[in-house]
Amino acid sequence: MMSITLHGFADSSVLASCAVIYLEIIQASGTFVKQLTAKSRLAKPNTSVPRLELIAAQMLNKIILNVNVGLSSKIGQFFQ
Repeated sequence: MMSITLHGFADSSVLASCAVIYLEIIQASGTFVKQLTAKSRLAKPNTSVPRLELIAAQMLNKIILNVNVGLSSKIGQFFQ
């Protein structure tokens, strides 16, 4: 039996925001984890950290939607 899941992570700091998606494939022979895609942005000056966290979450949502379109028939679960 094979299981394919996507794990998304987003974070930000005063300097930048980023989002990343990892692909996890679980098979009888073992587990395979690989970075699938990532995106980052430099923060504009005087932007608050909570706003940057929202920007990172929005970036993650956009790349999950794009990956979902490309891999829609293969993915079992999404984790954010």
